[in-house]
Amino acid sequence: MKLIVTAVFLAAIVSCIHTDDKSDSPVLNFSSESCSTPSYEDGRGIVAQRWINNDTLVIDAIVSTNCGEKLENGSYKISGNELNLYYDVKMIACGIVANCICKNFVKFSLSGIKKMEYKITLNLRKIVC
Repeated sequence: MKLIVTAVFLAAIVSCIHTDDKSDSPVLNFSSESCSTPSYEDGRGIVAQRWINNDTLVIDAIVSTNCGEKLENGSYKISGNELNLYYDVKMIACGIVANCICKNFVKFSLSGIKKMEYKITLNLRKIVC
């Protein structure tokens, strides 16, 4: 009986000491500006990137959406030196597409990220209706 109690006690201590790997993951702050001037030109790309205090990477980009869509949120995935940035859009009215394109300014700010040269890609993740 003492052995079982000791094993349970040790397991409880180990689980308290163990840190979750996700707690070391960078924290993303995603922001976007609404489309103010519709266009007929499509465009997407990274405009600028900069480091703040050697542990925060800020990436400014432009993403194109249909005028009948709005940006919902952003996310990321890091694999080695590859940093994949994702943005989600939502259709304002399901199944209706407008005849224009909106250029949206977005900002991905990753705090707690290891400072190094990253190969950065910008991707549309999904369209949510």
